[in-house]
Amino acid sequence: MTEKVKRLTRLRNWSDVDQALLEIGKLSLEIERIDAAHNLAVQDLLRQLQARRQPLVNKKASLALAVEKFIKAHCKDFADKRSIRLTWGLCGIRSTTRLVTTSTTWAGVLSKLKELGWFSFIRRKEEVDIQALRKASVEQLNRLGVRLKRIETPYFEINITAITGKS
Repeated sequence: MTEKVKRLTRLRNWSDVDQALLEIGKLSLEIERIDAAHNLAVQDLLRQLQARRQPLVNKKASLALAVEKFIKAHCKDFADKRSIRLTWGLCGIRSTTRLVTTSTTWAGVLSKLKELGWFSFIRRKEEVDIQALRKASVEQLNRLGVRLKRIETPYFEINITAITGKS
């Protein structure tokens, strides 16, 4: 909460609490109306901008594809150099290596690694299973330096139907 929101209204009885809930409900409805208007304005602006943007994106993609196609067709020009510097940019061919499976899937490779005992090539993520740990005994939790802590959190629900009169 920001400092401006922290001004605490003192409620003296349940009737005061009920009136606060009514006011919270009305404020929530007004905030929702403002948010809806905001969202409509943003969506309208996004549609307008997208209509101006999309042709530019399409043209850029088309030109990039044409440049890549030209570079591939002229890869002999890179026999003695890695790149060609032009006035408005740099063109080149990158050489990378990638592991590809030759006769199986990656699941098959994993099975074969296990079969051969080559566990150093297998990634294994270890983490505490908190859900399972919730079922441990108090003694087990104490040995681990862990305890269950009950957290009491106040809550309230606004009856918007009663406030708006709509069912």
